[in-house]
This record gives sequence, C-alpha cells and structure tokens, in this order.
Amino acid sequence: MKTTGQIVYDAIVDLHNQEQIVTRKVLCEVTGLKMTIIDDHVSRLCDEERIRRVENGVFVPSDVPPPARSISVTQIVGGLTRIEIGDECLDLWPREARALASLLAGFANQFAMIQAGNEIGQLVMQQQNTLKTVRRELAAVMAKVDPPPQLDLLASTHQD
Repeated sequence: MKTTGQIVYDAIVDLHNQEQIVTRKVLCEVTGLKMTIIDDHVSRLCDEERIRRVENGVFVPSDVPPPARSISVTQIVGGLTRIEIGDECLDLWPREARALASLLAGFANQFAMIQAGNEIGQLVMQQQNTLKTVRRELAAVMAKVDPPPQLDLLASTHQD
C-alpha cells in the first residue's frame, strides 16, 4: 500500500510526464486528498529536494530528463526506414518498422490526448472569459433599467 506522500509524488511525476502543469489544486483533484495534506507533502518533498517549485504554486520533479533530441524518420528506396535521434541512426526493414510502430502506438495516442486536453482547456478558458464579460454587461444593463421588470408569466397568461 502506498503512503500518501508517495501518492502525491507519483501524481506530480505522472502529471509532469504528461506535460501537465502541476499545482496544489490539480493534485487535490487527481489524488482526492485534502489541500492541507497536499500542502504538507509538497512542503516535505521540496525540503527533501525530490520536487522543486518552478514558480509560486507550480511544481516539477527534481529529476527532469534532458530536453528532447531532434528526431527524423526517412523512407529509403528499397523499403528501409531510417530513424535518426540526435546523433544515433537506425535502419529498419519494413517488418521491424511495423513492430516498432505497434510498440510506440500508445505514446502516439497519449500525445494526441495531451494535445486534445490542452486545446479543450484553452477553449474552456475562452468560454469562461466570454461568459464573465456577458454577465458584467448584463448586470450593467439591468442596473440602468428603472424599475426592474417583473417577470410574472403566470399572471399575464392566465387572466380570466
């Protein structure tokens, strides 16, 4: 059974690996733990230098891998596929390329989901900003109406 400290640390690592921003609120949502418990463990993990604050309220694991190297894939006449990662080069026959592709398919799906999540998040923020603006404008219009309209639909439709 994992300790709550390990649950918090694993959530930070998992979120970071999925290119998500790790905040206290997100950790509460992901782990289901209360904010006070999250704060306690985050503070302890920072003291142990297992995580670090990149800015106020945003955390990353201390052991962050180096930046990704450049990657290219080239189809070569004769059926070979050349994969270059940084200075490394690998030539694959079609059967090998298919086997590698099937092994990497999960990563491609995960990337697509991360992209979709980021785009949905941006759309939600835009909609929230638009809704705030509309509410402010409506409040301003309603404040100018003197007296406020009475919405008694039953009285106007059932007059005998």
